[in-house]
Amino acid sequence: MEAGSRTASTARVEPPRLDPDRFDLLTFDCYGTLVDWEAGIVAAVRPLCAADDAAILEAFGAAEHVVQAERYRSYREVLALTLGRMGGALGFHPTPAQCRAFASSVGDWPPFPDTADALRRLARRFRLGIVSNVDDDLFAETRRRLGIDFDWVVTAQQVGGYKPAPAHFEEMAARSGIPRDRTLHVAQSLFHDIAPAAALGYATVHVDRPSRGGGATPPARAAPDATVRDMTGVVELLGLGAGVPDGHDGIHTIRASGIHRGWNGIHYKTGLSAKNVPARELSMNVARIPPGGVAFAHIHVDFEVMLYILQGTVRHDFGPNLRHSIVNRAGDFIFIEPGVPHEVLNESDTEDVVAVVARSDASEWENIVDYDRESGRVIAKREPGG
Repeated sequence: MEAGSRTASTARVEPPRLDPDRFDLLTFDCYGTLVDWEAGIVAAVRPLCAADDAAILEAFGAAEHVVQAERYRSYREVLALTLGRMGGALGFHPTPAQCRAFASSVGDWPPFPDTADALRRLARRFRLGIVSNVDDDLFAETRRRLGIDFDWVVTAQQVGGYKPAPAHFEEMAARSGIPRDRTLHVAQSLFHDIAPAAALGYATVHVDRPSRGGGATPPARAAPDATVRDMTGVVELLGLGAGVPDGHDGIHTIRASGIHRGWNGIHYKTGLSAKNVPARELSMNVARIPPGGVAFAHIHVDFEVMLYILQGTVRHDFGPNLRHSIVNRAGDFIFIEPGVPHEVLNESDTEDVVAVVARSDASEWENIVDYDRESGRVIAKREPGG
């Protein structure tokens, strides 16, 4: 299928964080990345032979790839033929019924313990997709175990072929409409996923899970953008480990979040908005303006803002052509009405301004426009991250 590391990865095992703002879509291979297919394969084959885990997986990797390369067959057929070839290598002779049972065992293969929570956290920030060497009905059984709805699923059955051929990735790009440079592909298999995705221009993360032996895929060399040990590592790599809410029967909590993104010269800690909780009318986070920093003139369209200054001295130039000014310090509360042009300046050359920011808009930055202080006119929508 698509997993088994056979690591010849050149990325570091403990990578720096990737900027989450680079990506709109995360795509995953399934078996070996999200699902412990090695455990599933070994459990299904062990009653048929006396070989150890490493030998079973090596025989599987060698046989499956050969069968897939011959011509397109359904994955059920691939698995049935693979078991027959494994029998030749390991000294057993599976019956047709045993071959069919092996193919059907895919639905019993267990997700890794870290998978469900990681997907839940990632889904609050990104669109999620599957690109898998599998049949539709087999993945449907697995999907129930993963406990999440993916935005797009591309299978071998749908494209009539198997990775490392590029059809899965091309179909995902066509269906999602999300360009390659806004997509991050996450996978365990260097051979089936990391190498071909990187060759197509995708950023990639190698999930280098420990193997029970040499792995269940052919060896390959690839240079992912980052390497992690499990799906929790993917969450942390994207800076979401401490900043994704825990939800408990109507109460959602973010614990000790870090700097999440920048907007117009202001740095924000991950807070609460419609992007990560079921908020309909509110958003809230903590803003930091570095010494001498300026959040250039803008207008909040149809929403109110309240601030509480925790640290520093901040000046607001506001009103038509920003003719008026007011200075606030730590301990002050500020209310900004909708539609008021204003520019925010940190008056200090040495100290950050830090403030709690609450908005009557669950979308945070979607309804903000730039304002030209000279002409007194709105000039553009301010894009988050700018």
